[in-house]
Amino acid sequence: MKVLIVGFLKTGTKTMCEALRLLDYKVSYHGRDFSELYEHWNKFLDGEGRPEDLRKMFEGFDTLSDILAMAYWKEFLVAFPNIKLILTMRERESWVKSYINQLTKYNQSALGFPLSIFSPTARRWWDFHCRPLAKVCKLPAAKRFSLRKCFPIDNEETCLKFYDEYNDDVIKNAPKDRLFIYNVEGGLCEFLNEDIPNYPFPHMNKNGEITERRLKYDAYIKDMYTEMYIVFTLLAAFISLFVLWYRPLTVI
Repeated sequence: MKVLIVGFLKTGTKTMCEALRLLDYKVSYHGRDFSELYEHWNKFLDGEGRPEDLRKMFEGFDTLSDILAMAYWKEFLVAFPNIKLILTMRERESWVKSYINQLTKYNQSALGFPLSIFSPTARRWWDFHCRPLAKVCKLPAAKRFSLRKCFPIDNEETCLKFYDEYNDDVIKNAPKDRLFIYNVEGGLCEFLNEDIPNYPFPHMNKNGEITERRLKYDAYIKDMYTEMYIVFTLLAAFISLFVLWYRPLTVI
């Protein structure tokens, strides 16, 4: 692992991943965390993960971003002593509106209803993402069981508070010689000692579009729908049997 993108959600982390991919960095994308590394990450979420686990999990990969990178960037520093950190930031007021919009889209999507009620995989997906978010934002532990899963969304003032606290922690405690605070003025290639490419800087996840894309293309979403249809079939069969069993006998 060469570079960890530690910027808060909705600060251009997907764009930064794409920029690094264009520079020939091998990116460990979001879906891999849940589909391939679920059990490994749960060790960290339960407080049992070790540096050697991270080295095994990301062998052959160069970079990672988003909530798990945010939650465990200090552990990555231990596991990869030469890793560089990129802290993406954006103007606070535009960030908070974009952040709340992204979480709202997830909550209002099929992942929230009906999948989080009828698919065991969907319920695991929500727990898997809510737990590290609670760690980063210092939120109370959510109830492990609730009928419908969703991201907790606070008011703008509270969101800005944990956004500022998180950024301040990274800036204060990350090694200064290995931390790059990215803004639109550039400097990324110089920080990474890479040649500047002859193509424009990418722009990913505009207006939270990644929610719709994941629902359409992520393989485990198809598994969630399959589980839901199986549950529907079993419920229909159970109700039919129940009605037949308790239907009053017709007297001739």
